[in-house]
Amino acid sequence: MKVEQLVAWTNGLRSGDYKQIKLSFRGKRNGEFCALGVLYDVDGCKWLNGLPLYVDDIVDGSYLIPKPAGLGAPFQAMIADLNDREEWSFNRIADFLDTNKELFVDTNHE
Repeated sequence: MKVEQLVAWTNGLRSGDYKQIKLSFRGKRNGEFCALGVLYDVDGCKWLNGLPLYVDDIVDGSYLIPKPAGLGAPFQAMIADLNDREEWSFNRIADFLDTNKELFVDTNHE
């Protein structure tokens, strides 16, 4: 993940533009997202039935869930757990990301 992507994500989490939900990237009502859903949204993805969709990820008529902004599976699981099971607020998740940015930022992209 590039520094700019992390900043956009934490800004999105703190913006108040997103209503926090659990167990889904994007809710049925406008503005409902989990923490990873906010990342997908600020990263410019398209949406299909509440799932992130990137055009280049269509394979044999199906779509794949991509790594948002270069965020690997272990870190996706960590953020999903903080959002869904630990019930951390978006602000708390953003603070965690800022405090631990070395875990999330690819130093080759700084």
